Amino acid sequence: MTASIVGAGISADEIQIWTDVDGMLTCDPRVFERGYRLRSLSYQEAAALAGSGAKVLHTDTVTPAVRQRIPVVIRNSRRPAVEGTRIIAAVPASSNAVKAIACKAGLAVLEIRSKDERGPAEVAAELGQMCGRYGMAPEFLCQNEGTIFLALKSATRYQNLPIELGGCLEVRLHTQSAILTLVGEGIDASEIIARSVAALKQVPVTILSSTRSKLAVSLMVPAPEMQRSVEMLHREFFKQIDPAVFAECQSQEVENAQLSSTFTEPRTSAVGTSRRFRPLTAVCQN
Repeated sequence: MTASIVGAGISADEIQIWTDVDGMLTCDPRVFERGYRLRSLSYQEAAALAGSGAKVLHTDTVTPAVRQRIPVVIRNSRRPAVEGTRIIAAVPASSNAVKAIACKAGLAVLEIRSKDERGPAEVAAELGQMCGRYGMAPEFLCQNEGTIFLALKSATRYQNLPIELGGCLEVRLHTQSAILTLVGEGIDASEIIARSVAALKQVPVTILSSTRSKLAVSLMVPAPEMQRSVEMLHREFFKQIDPAVFAECQSQEVENAQLSSTFTEPRTSAVGTSRRFRPLTAVCQN
């Protein structure tokens, strides 16, 4: 995030985030190794992935760049020759409806139905504020057709979270759950939901997102089924890939000597030149 703030402050032409993967991938390589690298993502897609569990990008990193329309580039410090992923305002249309799958595991999910006169959106907002007051930031919070889904880390003492909302609530608890989020700008949520449910026919799945969404669809599965579910969804949505949008991930590692001579310790810095010498670049090493 530091590079993004500095980059916005100096009106850089580009913000670089150096990390240990080739860029934003179609799924977390620790969950499923055979993903693809995205050549580009929109600001909205990147923010949705970061908020849904993609570790390579902090949820607040994109915000300063968006205000000034500065591209954010994610690069691999172990393979600096790889072009990485560019996060920009507008991206080419893709024949793949889903760009990437993010996941969060080890969650306790409260499924809440309100029986008072208030709308679910109002109740959801109050739940979020209540969690904030007690230092239990939600990992996920949405409302869909009158049902509110509130996800907390299982380690959180959710049983001690007081319900201060008044009125009558019906609550169902799903322990040891995982939330998978499929992201793609302009998606047809109804189609994505139908294809996801069909692909996961062997897995108990709950749809969390509204069919009106045009950016992301979130699903809940049992945590022990997360890896298998990601693999099945990846097979469904990436049978064929658009080469203008996706690239094969490289497997060849650079030599350790080259690594040690390039980066000895993680560091954060902003690098720029005089305004007469373009481009200005903000760089962060994760």
